[in-house]
Amino acid sequence: MSSSPPSPADRRRSRNRDIAAAREAGATWPMIAASFRLSTRQARRAYLDHLRESGQLLDLDPDEVFREVLRVHLWAMEELRIVASRADNDSARVGAVRSRVTVSHDLLTLMVRAGMLPGPEHALAMRMKAVRRAWTEAVFDALEVRGIDYGEIEDDLLRAVSGEVPEAVAA
Repeated sequence: MSSSPPSPADRRRSRNRDIAAAREAGATWPMIAASFRLSTRQARRAYLDHLRESGQLLDLDPDEVFREVLRVHLWAMEELRIVASRADNDSARVGAVRSRVTVSHDLLTLMVRAGMLPGPEHALAMRMKAVRRAWTEAVFDALEVRGIDYGEIEDDLLRAVSGEVPEAVAA
């Protein structure tokens, strides 16, 4: 009795096992992808499939996971933009726009948590600094328009805008 050839699923499991072994032996994703004639993304997915099927704990590169999540969010935003622009009715268009806003918010939250963007506290401080800077420029402009020499107080105003206490007040 002859044995039947391995099924496509069996061949895939065997390949995934070999990819996992190569990765655990120290091979890089580009090396693995080239040796198995896959893209690096396909090689990573095969590795994850093996880990899932074998019940092993996931050994993920946090930077790569973050990049993938970022790619998914950006892809979803673009897909939703297309859906919203091509929707054949208002309900579908509104739904796509709402979903895009949600994905955008999730992406913003992700980027804040990853430290790519400032958190709410820092963002407020930056906004207040910009408002103080704009106010100071408006004061300088108003003084200049009226021909008032502000040379004596310019340094004090700039220090006040930056949060420092002017020398005259500190003394």
